[in-house]
Amino acid sequence: MASKAISLLKSAKRHGIHISVDNGNLQLKLSRSVDIDPLLLDEIKTHKKDIIDFLSNAAWKSSKVDEDTNVIRPHDRNGIDRIPLSFSQERLWFIDQLEGSTHYHIPIVLRLSGQLKPDALSRAFQALLHRHEVLRCVYYEENGIPYQRLMDEQAWDLSIHNAAHLQQDPSGLQDYIQALIDQPFELARDYMLRAHLLQLRADSHLLLVTLHHIACDGWSVPIITRELSALYNHLLLHPLH
Repeated sequence: MASKAISLLKSAKRHGIHISVDNGNLQLKLSRSVDIDPLLLDEIKTHKKDIIDFLSNAAWKSSKVDEDTNVIRPHDRNGIDRIPLSFSQERLWFIDQLEGSTHYHIPIVLRLSGQLKPDALSRAFQALLHRHEVLRCVYYEENGIPYQRLMDEQAWDLSIHNAAHLQQDPSGLQDYIQALIDQPFELARDYMLRAHLLQLRADSHLLLVTLHHIACDGWSVPIITRELSALYNHLLLHPLH
C-alpha cells in the first residue's frame, strides 16, 4: 500500500537511511554512524514490493493523452471533487510529505511606483486564480493516493504589510522578504499562490508573489506577471460595483 510505503520511507529518513530503486531492486544506503533498527529493517523487507512499486512510479506514469496533443480542451469540473495529479505533481507531493518542500517555492518580487489600489489588485489576483485553476487547488490523500480539489478564488486574500520602517534598511527588508518566501505551504489547505503587498510609502510598494512548484514553473512566471498587470489595469478602467 502506498500509505505504508510512505510511512516506512519517512521512518527510514529519520534513521539516516536512504532508500532508492535501481533496476527494480531496493537499495539502502546508510552513513557509517547509523545503527539500523532491526524491527525497521524487517518492516522494510516485509513491504519491499510496496516500496518498490511506490518509488518506481508505475501508477504515476499512466495517463491518457489527447489524440490531438496540440489542442487544449476545457474540462467540465462539475460534480468532480477528486482531480488526479500529474506525474510531476505526484513527485512533488511525495517530497513534501517526506521532507517538506520550501526549496520548491518560486518567488516574484515587483516594485510598484505611483498610486496603487489594493482592492483592485486583490480582485486581479482572484481573477487570475479563476483563470488558472491549478493555482487554487489543494492536495488531499486517501490510502496514500493524493488527489486535487478546487477552492473558491473569492476566498483568496491579499496580505498587506506596513513596511515603512524598512525602506532605509535594505538588509532588514531583504531578510523580511526572505522570511515571507520561506513560509511553508500547507498543501492540504493553502492556495498555491500567495501575495504580500509591502507598503514602503504612499506611492511606493513591493509586491511579493510566492508560488509552489507543484502548480507552477519558471516558464509560467512571465505569463502570470503579464496577466496580473492586464487584469489590474482592466479593473481600474472597469471597476466592479
